[in-house]
Amino acid sequence: MRAYRAVFTGHWGHFRRPEANNNPITFDFIPKTAFIGMIGAVAGLTRTELKKNYKDLCKTIFYNVQIKNPISKIATNFRIYKYKGSLSSVGNPPQFYELLQDPSFRITFFGENDILKKFIVYLKNKKSIYTPTFGLANCPVDITSFEEVDIKKTSNIPLKTHGFIPFKCRPKVNSNVTLSFDDIPVVQNDNWFNIRYERVFYGYFPDKETIEVGESNYENQYTDNRYGYFFI
Repeated sequence: MRAYRAVFTGHWGHFRRPEANNNPITFDFIPKTAFIGMIGAVAGLTRTELKKNYKDLCKTIFYNVQIKNPISKIATNFRIYKYKGSLSSVGNPPQFYELLQDPSFRITFFGENDILKKFIVYLKNKKSIYTPTFGLANCPVDITSFEEVDIKKTSNIPLKTHGFIPFKCRPKVNSNVTLSFDDIPVVQNDNWFNIRYERVFYGYFPDKETIEVGESNYENQYTDNRYGYFFI
């Protein structure tokens, strides 16, 4: 099977947790729902077009994330940039946000979807219709690499990975590994509400570091020539 892999980097990022609307705090890495939004931006979908296609995109695209920079956050007060209106608008006061500092993610993805195909063409040609962002318009993204990879389904064998791991696939942890877990939104409905989450283990693993997972019998488990990936 053919999959695709790109590295997305930025100075700042904010992926708002839905339970913290009044005091915006962020997920530690880009959730699938935010990645779908980035696909729409690069492919040139308007907000209305994206909303119409969002649920189908969530269900037909699968992804995995490697966190390439250590997870670092700050809380700061700033005025959110809005596409309609001025930064100094009276109706747009400053607000505290929790931000990721220097986020960088290697995202591996695949799926059967015409919008995804358009996204891939733009990535190959280093183009984008709208500016891709890490959650907020104030947090633009630089896409620093793109490659095609061959993966094969390997549902029942141990593997080594540096991406996230579904909670049901228990990793083998040693004293040198620090893992966290969280419930990541993977499907939103047409009103932008999260309707399905996936609980995953994750951590910061540089390119040469991996974590081992035993036989998991996980449906969307794949490997390339070196590493394994669990797609959600």
